[in-house]
Amino acid sequence: MNRSYFFVRTPIQYYNAIEAKESLSKNAQCFLIILSDYPKTLSQFKELVDHEMWVSVLMPWKKYGDLTKSKFLNRLLNITRRLSINAIFKSIEESDTIFWGNYNSIWLRYFISKKNNTVSILDDGFATLSLVSQIQNNRIVFVKNVTTSGFIDRLLVSRSTSIPIKRLKFFTSFRNISPLINERSTFTEYPFLRKQANQNFRIEEKMYFIGQPLIRLSLMTKVNYIKNINRIFDFYKKQGLKCFYIPHRTSKLDYFPKQWNTINFNFPLENLIFEENESLPRVIASFYSSALYFVNKFGQNQEINFEYWKAMDLEGNRNIENCYAYIKKEKSKNIVIHQLDT
Repeated sequence: MNRSYFFVRTPIQYYNAIEAKESLSKNAQCFLIILSDYPKTLSQFKELVDHEMWVSVLMPWKKYGDLTKSKFLNRLLNITRRLSINAIFKSIEESDTIFWGNYNSIWLRYFISKKNNTVSILDDGFATLSLVSQIQNNRIVFVKNVTTSGFIDRLLVSRSTSIPIKRLKFFTSFRNISPLINERSTFTEYPFLRKQANQNFRIEEKMYFIGQPLIRLSLMTKVNYIKNINRIFDFYKKQGLKCFYIPHRTSKLDYFPKQWNTINFNFPLENLIFEENESLPRVIASFYSSALYFVNKFGQNQEINFEYWKAMDLEGNRNIENCYAYIKKEKSKNIVIHQLDT
């Protein structure tokens, strides 16, 4: 009996899991394991997951959501997280197929230390592009976290700081990023998801700007974040577009200017293309959100423009520069990269 296990943490990993599942034989038994305890993410999964597609859908960490607000307690919860995930690992046999949503998860390293299965990595936004810079001597090498939280994670989950490439395969839409990755990849253009996309909508003279947690990640100050987006809004208003801001699911809403037209979806942006909407915006823009890439991939609608904005604050960040470089290689007529001057 063919059994496949899909471990995902975010909605975009779930979409890639669906496409990978549909590429398997029809008699494969597929299990979905959602490794998240973040309430907003779990709320989105509740709306997204079609239980009829899966033999079983497990959320082993769901009950810990209210306890994760404390960083220290969140780390100690790894004891109980490990116990709950071990119960799942026990049912996995060496002949089973494993898919995993984020290659840099410490829980993937934990799995590899416990099981001998080869793991197929699913696309997690633009994270696949960042992987190349971490390859050393046929291993993916991770920077050792020397903080207290990092020490607790190593103590309670895994001390490993690398994964042998030979233990991994890749189910990905990103082509020619590395010969080593290419030879271990199954490439997809999302034929299943494209068939599910809604094509019966009209285009409205609107622009959606997709927010990112750049302030929390210390990639941009609050002042510059607001200033940059205001300038981007001005650019599109001059084109006659009505501008809307779509906050990231992890963002707090109290620092956004009141004059911004803010829309809070209870689903990830990628799901817009599958909704039975009567309309979609003329432009979807962001600094470098991968949501633009995947909405374009899933929908393939040339009437919508996907526009990225390079801000001075983000210059010099190697991972972000890799994103822009790959987007340029796509050479699609409906993709634009703007330079946001100082």
